Amino acid sequence: MYRLAQVAPASDDPGADLLLEAQDCIDARAYAEADELLHKVLALDLRHLDALAAVYPDAVVVRLHRDPAETIPSACRLTETIRRARSDRVDPREIGRFWLSLTTSSLAARTPPGLAVLDVRYPDLLRDPVAVLARVCEFAGVPSTGAARRTMTAYLAEHPAGSHGVNRYRAGDFGLSPDDLHHRFAAYRRAHGL
Repeated sequence: MYRLAQVAPASDDPGADLLLEAQDCIDARAYAEADELLHKVLALDLRHLDALAAVYPDAVVVRLHRDPAETIPSACRLTETIRRARSDRVDPREIGRFWLSLTTSSLAARTPPGLAVLDVRYPDLLRDPVAVLARVCEFAGVPSTGAARRTMTAYLAEHPAGSHGVNRYRAGDFGLSPDDLHHRFAAYRRAHGL
């Protein structure tokens, strides 16, 4: 039997509504075997870390760092695919502008003092996902057992990268220049060894 973690807001911050509503959309969970507790995992826009910290001062955040020159075109392709399923009119250049703006403002956002943040590099996750997940578990105070590591290793062996096909995208498809993306985010890429 599993118990879902009950987290009560600690503030009347306007961002609370966003966070509480987002809890209804959670699609990932980390199981803590020691006390049979499911911890909610939320993909959150970095621009709202202040609201997260105000509502959940004990929150633990894992921030994944990946080269924006790769992530922006990838996010653009996903957005385009979703929009094409719902509309006959899709503007790839508008999608490119949207993701460029969102990424720029997100990376400029500051982390609130006192918020527990673990920074993880995407290349490290690709190279040794089990070790990175063990770091995440340790940081979050969730036991990383031998059984959990064996399960992760077996899953990765059964689902190798590319087994569901390859997501093909190019910055130019969305009115973006790879050279501009590399230049625009050079400081971020250097800071995180990307």
